[in-house]
Amino acid sequence: RAISYRKRNNLSEVDAGMAVVCQCMASNQTASGVLFTANPLTGRRNESALEAIPGLGEALVSGITEPDRYVVSRKNGEMTIKDKRIGAKSKTILAADGGGVKEETSLAASCEVLTDEEVKSIIDLGQNVQDLYGKPQDIEWTKWLMESFQ
Repeated sequence: RAISYRKRNNLSEVDAGMAVVCQCMASNQTASGVLFTANPLTGRRNESALEAIPGLGEALVSGITEPDRYVVSRKNGEMTIKDKRIGAKSKTILAADGGGVKEETSLAASCEVLTDEEVKSIIDLGQNVQDLYGKPQDIEWTKWLMESFQ
């Protein structure tokens, strides 16, 4: 894919940089999800869209569970949760002892994964990332990561 992208855009093979990303599995599996710092459904840059599930984000990105969904308006430094939809969250993926992952029936199906304050905290950190990069961001997050930066 990278080679065809460079050819299609007349980019040099020689000058192409390379990056290697190393990540560790987050040990805390209470919540994870995706944050869009601009609402992907409307394009509004003063709204963020957040999806949250219990466990590892794999269940969300693979589409095997329905997340809690939040749309948060940001105006004049204030945040308001405009829309909140609690998903079914029927499946959870957790880290297995000794490595790998395991799929389980979710015990949190009818419960909210995040409090309103946690939602606002994640949105706030996402806004900081957007400010750093100067444009809207699509951020995969875990509650462990959020607690590490507060």
